Amino acid sequence: LGVEFFPDTQPSRIMVNVKTPEGTNVQQTNNFALVVENIVKKYGNIEHVTTTVGGEKMNVADLTIDMIDKADRRGSGTDGKIYFENSQNTMEALRKELLGAVVGAEVTVDKEEAGPPVGAPINVEIHGEDYLVLAKISDELQSKVRNVPGIVDLTDDYQNALPEIIVNIDKERAALLGLDA
Repeated sequence: LGVEFFPDTQPSRIMVNVKTPEGTNVQQTNNFALVVENIVKKYGNIEHVTTTVGGEKMNVADLTIDMIDKADRRGSGTDGKIYFENSQNTMEALRKELLGAVVGAEVTVDKEEAGPPVGAPINVEIHGEDYLVLAKISDELQSKVRNVPGIVDLTDDYQNALPEIIVNIDKERAALLGLDA
């Protein structure tokens, strides 16, 4: 017989993460979160929804959906909402609808994790000022470590900077042309 330390149960809390492209401002990220909130409102057996937009990053919104107590959940209602007695089914339906409805952002829907926090068993951080050098070091390190027996899910959270243009204005010439710099 197998042992399951943290069995797959009906979630009492559903987590939705909305990640818009890098550089998206907080107002646009909030617009995506509002779309998600409006879809969530269509479902029953939800006690409340908490939304955080632009916490650590301006392009990320996190929604926490608290389900009503399991004993109080019902399979139908007269208010026109979509009901599932099993919150796992609510989560799956939400995931399917959100992935089809939210265009232009990455949406993940999952239950709140139970048990002790877990992360990667090995975490390597590379620090420095020059991002091109950091990217090169990261690539070299990954190529060496990738073939080590037992290494799985090797990831890199480095993100290229947004493209930018530096404009140097010749103020004297701009003034001659009647422009204010």
